[in-house]
Amino acid sequence: MSRLDRFFRTPLWIRLTHWEYWSMHWVYGPIYPVFLWLCIRSGWKFFFKASNPFIRNGGFLMESKREIYAQLPGGSYPATLAVTAGTPTQEVCRQLREQGFTYPLIAKPD
Repeated sequence: MSRLDRFFRTPLWIRLTHWEYWSMHWVYGPIYPVFLWLCIRSGWKFFFKASNPFIRNGGFLMESKREIYAQLPGGSYPATLAVTAGTPTQEVCRQLREQGFTYPLIAKPD
């Protein structure tokens, strides 16, 4: 294997050429000036809320999945179980059994 081939396999090269390893600011940095211009032009930082008017902040920031699901007709979203932080594991398992959930499960923060 040549030196060049070895270089292309180094962690440094992989981090430089795969955007998923980059900082959020490097990925979205080119968009910031456009976002700023659109905010100034509209006079409001959540100008895009018009596309999702019933979701807090247009779904861009601090929206609640529970609030969104409450607006949808039943059966149009997966079965959910809301558990508050700090609930004992045994209690969560009991609630899952009562609701009929089976593995695999997906856990997401609200």
